Parts: sequence; C-alpha cells; structure tokens
Amino acid sequence: IKQNTNPKDKVIIYPEGAFINFYTQRSSDDYFLSLIPIYVEMYDENVLIKHFSETRPKYVIFNNWKTSDYYYPYICDSYAISFCNYISEKYTLVKKISAGDFVYTIYRID
Repeated sequence: IKQNTNPKDKVIIYPEGAFINFYTQRSSDDYFLSLIPIYVEMYDENVLIKHFSETRPKYVIFNNWKTSDYYYPYICDSYAISFCNYISEKYTLVKKISAGDFVYTIYRID
C-alpha cells in the first residue's frame, strides 16, 4: 500500500482494516470506517454506493474477516453484495493476496 499510494490517498479496507490504515499511515473513509453487517443494514447499500461514487477512494480492499457473529459470514458473499458489485464494476481488480487463511482482494480506481 505504501509503495502504490501517496499519503493523501484514501485506502478503504472492509469489513475491518483500521490496523492496516494505521500501519501504512493512509487514511480510511471519514464516515464509514468499517463495514460490518449491522452497518450495512443500518445505512442501506444505496447510501454506501452514493457516498463512494462521490468520495472515490483510491483503493478499496475487501478481506475475508469472518463476521458470522453478526449472522452474515463474509462481506461480498453474504452481505453488502450490491455495494461489492458496484466496486467491482467501477474499480479495477489489482490482485488477490492470500496470507494463510486470510485473503485480501484489492481494487483501484483509475
């Protein structure tokens, strides 16, 4: 992230990823810091899509952090599907990184 962004670039990591933002010294979104299932239900996916169509963060990264404590196991698989589809349509898939059981799917806006 540090090699492919500048300090002013927004890097969004969902459902949770604040540690990566802290470690890389890159800002996340000012409003939607995380995206657990209850937030998607509370805000509605259309609100998320509208927000990100206006703010256009440089990178959006999805990880497979298990959210089953909130009754939906994985983002882009069991919740936030419309939002994830929006990102995959408007952003370019850069790569998938596997680290043990963890997977990061990285998108960049051009």
